[in-house]
Amino acid sequence: MIRPSPSEEFVDLDWRQKQKDEGKLTYYGGKQEAIKQGVFDDIDYCVSVHAIGEQFKNRTIELNCDLAGFNFKYFDFYGKASHAAFAPEAGVNAQSIATLFTTALAMQRQQLKDPNRIRFNPVMIGENTESINVIPDHVKMGSDLRFFNVNYAQTIMQHFDNAAKGCALALGGQVEINTQVGYLPLHSNRDMNALVKKTFEADDRIPDLIDDRGYTMAAGDIGDVGFLIPTIQIGYGGWKGTIHGSDFKLINPEFVLKIFPEFVFNSVLNISHNLEKVKSYRHSKEEYLQALEGMEK
Repeated sequence: MIRPSPSEEFVDLDWRQKQKDEGKLTYYGGKQEAIKQGVFDDIDYCVSVHAIGEQFKNRTIELNCDLAGFNFKYFDFYGKASHAAFAPEAGVNAQSIATLFTTALAMQRQQLKDPNRIRFNPVMIGENTESINVIPDHVKMGSDLRFFNVNYAQTIMQHFDNAAKGCALALGGQVEINTQVGYLPLHSNRDMNALVKKTFEADDRIPDLIDDRGYTMAAGDIGDVGFLIPTIQIGYGGWKGTIHGSDFKLINPEFVLKIFPEFVFNSVLNISHNLEKVKSYRHSKEEYLQALEGMEK
């Protein structure tokens, strides 16, 4: 049985938070919610497709490219307001705590294992509503964390939390920390990709193949499915402009709308007829949900 499933982006988070608060959703991601509801319980493997954000001279597909996972971390630093000129010593500057925290994260980059496979970007969130002559008593910061190793990501997030608490303590303030679980990394199944490559070699309508990129720091919800069952993502060209941008346009409709879908169908048939060549695994739904719960701690 083939079961289609839509993709999605990690957007409309205020709406999703409202659904969670009302008990209508447990997770921010649609794939996460679908897994919880058992949508993938009787599925053996998954094939995803995604446009490549590059323009190519020839019809092109991509295989063997892993995707990062990500989480969002939020830090609310609290100080004490006071008159910035008359009595600055009576206040606790939340902006100073946030600045110290940013510096601490910068120093932690030196301690990263395999830093090319980790990304984080701490930024201030929201507008400053304080008067220019008042010591700020609240600053909100956030950072994404992109990763390929779930256990190591948990270690890094603990380092983030320790740094935030230490910076707040050092300057006499407080911090409130929240974690927003995003998507898990995709480790694209090499056995399935090998079968798709055989399909590519037999299809003379698609001349070019990219299979040596290895990984990208981009993320996608397909990694969560890949935690459960063997999964791949096939990239395809036929576009120009900035991916996810307003200038992203289809330039090869014959390839994108006819040739590539036929290629994917033939690839799925090839995989299904050769499942004995795919190193199979299946994590339970309970194991998956435990992994998400561990990320929230």
